[in-house]
Amino acid sequence: VGTVEAKASVEVIAQVGGEIQKVHFKEGDFVREGDLLFSIDTRPYRVTLSEARARLARNKALAKQARDEAKRYEKLAQEGIATRQESERSASNASALEASVAADRASVTGATIDVNYSLIRSPITGRTGSLLVHAGNVVKPNDKALVVVRQVRPIQVRFAIPEQHLGRVRDRMRAAALHVRAVPRGETKPVRGMLVFIENAIDSSTGTIDLKAEFENKHERHWPGPFADVSI
Repeated sequence: VGTVEAKASVEVIAQVGGEIQKVHFKEGDFVREGDLLFSIDTRPYRVTLSEARARLARNKALAKQARDEAKRYEKLAQEGIATRQESERSASNASALEASVAADRASVTGATIDVNYSLIRSPITGRTGSLLVHAGNVVKPNDKALVVVRQVRPIQVRFAIPEQHLGRVRDRMRAAALHVRAVPRGETKPVRGMLVFIENAIDSSTGTIDLKAEFENKHERHWPGPFADVSI
């Protein structure tokens, strides 16, 4: 006896906070990896990005000026016109502004990431579940799930066998692909798939080991949740 389950299940969570401006799918829709699911108001993040870019442009100009000045003082110090102290001070100022430019570049990168995170995309291909937030709701970063996406093509069945059969199963898997038949409860026609996984430890409390079989489920006849009768 096994249980039908999604091959992958992902809770979609916002990585930045703000107001949900638009939901781009309907509950139960089939979505592909990268499809847009939610749009969060980007205006605050675009303002921060514009400010970071302006600081970067200003400090780049100041850094260039400081580098030119440091070169000039270095030359004057070599000619004995300027003191070594003045040369070192100008070089130190140039270094400080270069550090500011590096920090500003990091700020621009961070602000750009925040803008991109405002567009929430599906991490996997699968079916969407119940919509847990709606347009107009305000979400917090890394808080509650907005929707759960489950991959059902292909789909998997998890089942257990007695530990004494493990050696035979492993020997057969090494020799060739091991076929599995499953009949979900309420169905009469078996589906054929392949054994794809053997758990890395035997459950000492039951004397069994978990296995997983994978089925194409091209027409989505089978859904996560029900029990299934499985034979290898």
